[in-house]
Amino acid sequence: MEAFAKEHRKNPTEAESIIWNFLKGNALGVHFRQQHVLLDYIPDFVCLSRKIVIEIDGGYHLDGEQNQRDEERTKELENLGYKVIRFSNEEVIGNTKSVMERIKVAVTETPSLGEGRGWAPISIIKVGGAVVEDPQQLDALIEEFASIDGPKVLVHGGGRSATKMAERLGIESRMVNGRRITDEQMLTVVTMVYGGLVNKNIVARMQARGINAVGLTGADLNVIRAHRRPPLVVDGSPIDYGFVGDVDSVDASALAALIGEGFVPVMAPLTHDGNGNLLNTNADTIASEVAKALSRYYDVTLKYHFEKLGVMGDPDDPATLIPQIDHASFEQLKAEGIVSGGMIPKIENALKAIDAGVNRIFIGQTLVNKG
Repeated sequence: MEAFAKEHRKNPTEAESIIWNFLKGNALGVHFRQQHVLLDYIPDFVCLSRKIVIEIDGGYHLDGEQNQRDEERTKELENLGYKVIRFSNEEVIGNTKSVMERIKVAVTETPSLGEGRGWAPISIIKVGGAVVEDPQQLDALIEEFASIDGPKVLVHGGGRSATKMAERLGIESRMVNGRRITDEQMLTVVTMVYGGLVNKNIVARMQARGINAVGLTGADLNVIRAHRRPPLVVDGSPIDYGFVGDVDSVDASALAALIGEGFVPVMAPLTHDGNGNLLNTNADTIASEVAKALSRYYDVTLKYHFEKLGVMGDPDDPATLIPQIDHASFEQLKAEGIVSGGMIPKIENALKAIDAGVNRIFIGQTLVNKG
């Protein structure tokens, strides 16, 4: 659905362009999204903080069957507390001023639900192997994790443990630009380590702390499907990363059902392709994709647990902490060499998640951000 929405954002109708030029840039003091996936539906425009949906209906909406579907979707959204406003193409183009006035009135009359969509907040926490593989650091992390109010999800890595296990089994670990080559033997290792040893150790320690955790890979409940990454050209040569997966879809409804029953998902960095094959998938990417998917149901905060205070101009000087990064500043930080290496894909994932509906993202040491 996201690909379909993205394509429509690129090719708006004349009426949609008129409305979007009026809405974008917080012109009304609130933030609207264009062609944003909402549950199993793609409204033309949606303001999540005021729960307002605006639809522009073309001629095909006059068809009886389509008109019935429109009514059903409107009722479903209204049952979720949304105000749905519909305009025809002709109305927008021929009577633009009146249309804009109606939107202004709707925004004014609809009380703000605060930042986010007014739904339950949820925290998605991603932690790396260095933390989850050290008992003391893991216990400290779980103690802090337990203090987070509301629903939450933990996504973990475990690369160092996988490397150590491979060494014990006499299997060579190969990395290219920080990415692990995952042949059949290494896939066996990462499955044992990520989906077994590391994941279940975290779950057991959470249970001891009173957190009703459930360990998952992407194959469980068909939560995350992916495809095998095609060979990439690195330094002029094609590199086959083997059984490494790039995410295609996340079943947010399955995760939301678990979370709604009070369970805390603990997600290993493994996905599947739907054809019986497991795939090794970057944990930062899984955290970002899960956050994006759950943003259809929750007010999402994504937190990348990091050994430093955050992104800093000088890694050894806390005074150089960069408080906020957007697309423009990210490009500048890359060009200046301040952001490099593994931090680049982490921030890229974060910005994509924000663009897709995640409300806030933190990169730093603490899991609980105040203010």
